Amino acid sequence: MAAAHLHFLHPEDHRYEEAELHWQSAALSGFREALDGEITLENNDAIFACSVLLYHHSWTRVDENDLGITIEWPSGPHDVIPLAKSLRSVVLETIIRRRGTWREAMLTDLRTNGARSTFITRAGPTGIMEELRKKFEEQYLLVVPEDSECKSSRFGTFMAECERIIPVIAVLKLRDRGDDVTSCEQNIVKYLFSWPVTVDDGLFGMIKQRDTLGLLLLHYFFDTVGRANIDSMWWSRERVGFILRRLSHDFNKNRLPVVDIYSN
Repeated sequence: MAAAHLHFLHPEDHRYEEAELHWQSAALSGFREALDGEITLENNDAIFACSVLLYHHSWTRVDENDLGITIEWPSGPHDVIPLAKSLRSVVLETIIRRRGTWREAMLTDLRTNGARSTFITRAGPTGIMEELRKKFEEQYLLVVPEDSECKSSRFGTFMAECERIIPVIAVLKLRDRGDDVTSCEQNIVKYLFSWPVTVDDGLFGMIKQRDTLGLLLLHYFFDTVGRANIDSMWWSRERVGFILRRLSHDFNKNRLPVVDIYSN
C-alpha cells in the first residue's frame, strides 16, 4: 500500500510502479497461502484486513491498455466486481462465523442496513425514489421492449438491483436540487465502497455473460460513484473514468440508448 501511494503521488517514476506490482504479487501469494490453510481465531483478523486492503487497492488501480475493438469483461485481476464477490466469502468465513475484532460492528450494520435506511428516510418522502423507479423501468423496456408488462425474471433481477442503488441516487439528486445532505456523506462513501461486495448472484451472472442489463447496472453504479464527488473518495476517480469509458464504448457500438436518471 505504501508503494501504491508513492506511485499515486509520483506517476512519472516507474520505480514506484514496479515496487507496487512486486509487493502486490507478494501479498497475493501470501494471501492465497493463508486461505489454503486453516482460518483460526489467531489469523482471521489479519486475513480479513488483508482482503479489505486488496479490495481497496483494486478500486484505485486500473489498466489503461488500449480498449481495442472488443472489450472483455472482466479483464484482469483488478476488476472490482469479481474480487468483491470473493471478498464476501472471506468476510463470511473470517468475521461472521467467528468472533473477529470487527464482527459485532459488521453484524449490526448488516442487520440494520444502516446507510440505506438513512437514505430512504431522507429521500423517501420527496417522491424522487418513485421517479427513479419509473426511469429504470423505462431503461429496461428499451432493452427488452417485448416485455411490455415487465413480468420476466430478468426484470425482477434488474429492478431488485436498481432498488439497492435508487436510495443513494435519490439523496444525490436532492443535493443537486440544493438540499444540504452533508450529514449523509459518510454513509454515501461507505455504501458505494461496499456495494460490489453485496452484488446479487443474479447480477453477477449477468455481468459475467455481458448481459446488456448487467452492464447498464454497472454503468449506473459507477456513474453514481463519480457523481458523488466527495473528496474522501479520491480512490475511486480513476477507476470510475476507466469503467465508464469501457461501457460507453460498448453502448455506442451497439447503439444502446441510456436513460439519464439524473435529469429532472
